[in-house]
Amino acid sequence: MTVLVWCNDGSAPFCEMLLDRGERIAVSLTAAGATIERLPDPHGPREMLVRASPDDIAWICATLGVGRPDEVLDAIVGIVERLGSAEQVRDAFAAALAAMR
Repeated sequence: MTVLVWCNDGSAPFCEMLLDRGERIAVSLTAAGATIERLPDPHGPREMLVRASPDDIAWICATLGVGRPDEVLDAIVGIVERLGSAEQVRDAFAAALAAMR
């Protein structure tokens, strides 16, 4: 994975990364929660992978093995890197949310 953009100071942390498979992923955080998107590229169109509230994101981070993170952006980027593809990110986050409900 290669980090293309990293901004973790201020009210809207953001990261754009290039996964080893060539997919570009954007992670953005706001007071309303987190959004993870696959950005348009030769592998496919823009796709919303995850949109979740702060509580849901905390649950997902705990469920996927990083505990309740102090630095949410760091935790989410680590999970995305470990999962390795947009499809696996979407499926793992969806499964974690489904288990929560």
